[in-house]
Amino acid sequence: MAYQEVFRVDTAELIRLWQKGFSQRRIARISGRARDTVRRYVNAARELGLEPGGPDPTDEQLAKLTALNLSTPATVGTPAADVLEPHTEQIGQWLKRDKLQLTRVHELLIQRGISVSYSSLRRYCNRKDLRTRRNRSTIRMKDPDPGQVVELDFGRLGRIFDAGADRQRTVYALVLAMAYSRHMFVWPLYRQRLEDVVQGLERAWGFFDRIPQFLVIDNFPASVAGADRYRPRLTRGFLQYARHRGFVPDPARAYRPQDKPRVERGISYVRERFFKGSRFAGIEDMRSRAESWCTQAAGRRTHGTIRRQPLAVFSQEEVTCLSGFDGEPYEVGHRHAAKVGRDRHVQAKYALYSVPQHLDLAGRQVEIGIDRSPTGIYHRGVPIKVHPRQEKGGRSTDPGDLPEQLRPYASRDPEPVRQKARQFGEATAFYANALPGNRTAWARLRAGHSLIKLGERFGSEALERACRQAIAVDLYDVRRLRTILLEAIERDADEVIEIAPAPGRYARPGRVFAVGNGTEPKNGADR
Repeated sequence: MAYQEVFRVDTAELIRLWQKGFSQRRIARISGRARDTVRRYVNAARELGLEPGGPDPTDEQLAKLTALNLSTPATVGTPAADVLEPHTEQIGQWLKRDKLQLTRVHELLIQRGISVSYSSLRRYCNRKDLRTRRNRSTIRMKDPDPGQVVELDFGRLGRIFDAGADRQRTVYALVLAMAYSRHMFVWPLYRQRLEDVVQGLERAWGFFDRIPQFLVIDNFPASVAGADRYRPRLTRGFLQYARHRGFVPDPARAYRPQDKPRVERGISYVRERFFKGSRFAGIEDMRSRAESWCTQAAGRRTHGTIRRQPLAVFSQEEVTCLSGFDGEPYEVGHRHAAKVGRDRHVQAKYALYSVPQHLDLAGRQVEIGIDRSPTGIYHRGVPIKVHPRQEKGGRSTDPGDLPEQLRPYASRDPEPVRQKARQFGEATAFYANALPGNRTAWARLRAGHSLIKLGERFGSEALERACRQAIAVDLYDVRRLRTILLEAIERDADEVIEIAPAPGRYARPGRVFAVGNGTEPKNGADR
């Protein structure tokens, strides 16, 4: 049976909602998890000592909760969608060009051997927008309570000259509108990366001086990794930001402007009333003037729906219902997968961080989380190492993460060489002190390591004798010292005295083999 992994950040978000007092049913709707799954995590959190309204879970508690993901069932895909996907273009031609009814399209598909139910075909066509749009009735929904919801949307404004890039660039607007008062904030930007969006949201919270409970967002890639009308999947970076600021992100459906109607018309309003006909010195000038325009013009107009001034409604009825904003800058954290190198280091944001060698993760994937200050390394959701944040080109290496025999090489410290040489004897220690100078004398330090290897190969006694001979003639060359050791071994081999082998059991005396002069043996007497 397949399973869907519940990531560490999803687990932290689920526990955060529970500690804020949300019911399990509501948490299930917000997170997209089954109620049984939410109940299982809540019960596990209680066993670990967590309570609603209590302190946030520690890394150790989160690691134990994340371990529960092995029993979370995966979402099963729709077989009909896989069957109909190759025929999407043909179905669209039948419906839009040939004006065929969906029932006839269903019959044609069956004739071609494509067997799907009519209801599955209808849902697929609606999701892919293959059917001709028809006039549909709409229902005006009740406005949320003051301070509960703010809606976010992006829209293209036009092109301005960017002095930094020395060219014309397309500028977009991040627009936030309070759902109750319609008070809005506009933040011009060039891109919709997570860093740019978070920067705009930070300025928005400072502009409102408050933070709402829910943020209805568009399906832009920086916030939504997988758009789905029932179970949208948010990016980890945006979830972390939402948890830090205390609001709950609520993604709208894709291509459904009615899910955020209070901000949808605000894009054209900003384009027509703020951007067109104005000249800007750059993006910073545009941002400054947009903030003033939101207060002086947009905030003081009589809104066509509520028939009141948004700024007045916000100040009198809504501002006291929002959460406070501390104003402390937020730095966007990054999480991504990376492979551990053979040197037991992993790269993140052009900096290197060591990984504990006892885990034997060389060549395997780990997860790196670069937060506001520390850099955490995770393996299967469990934290294995935390390093201080490094700038580009920096490196953080913990000597304890390296094998013991390689630590002297990595540190380039001559002291371990001297300590090891003292174990062989006084002459070797004196010889070693004369070799490695400091961390910059890498060639001399390599000679010190070679000296230690000679002691391990030839033994302490031989090395001590060779070092005394070299010191006597003021010879501090490891290669020549190795020659002295080899010559001593050859000289000792030449001085070995050969011992004659013992006579064999059936050996005969020499006279047996004498020939002539009457010395021949007779009748085998001497045999």
